[in-house]
Amino acid sequence: MASIKQIIIADAGPIIHLDELNSLNILADFEQVLVPDAMWCEIEQHSATLLAEVISKVKNTTEV
Repeated sequence: MASIKQIIIADAGPIIHLDELNSLNILADFEQVLVPDAMWCEIEQHSATLLAEVISKVKNTTEV
């Protein structure tokens, strides 16, 4: 049986709210989390410290 890759494309809102709930660790459940550049900018405007934490948990991509 083939395994299914769990990849998500994240919008800024859910990432910001996961941070507010101290639940960013949920993102580690996914094999890959893609965050478009525009979403990085929105997260950065919300909180520069949040952006640093998100970077440590997800992969930034410009392919989306």
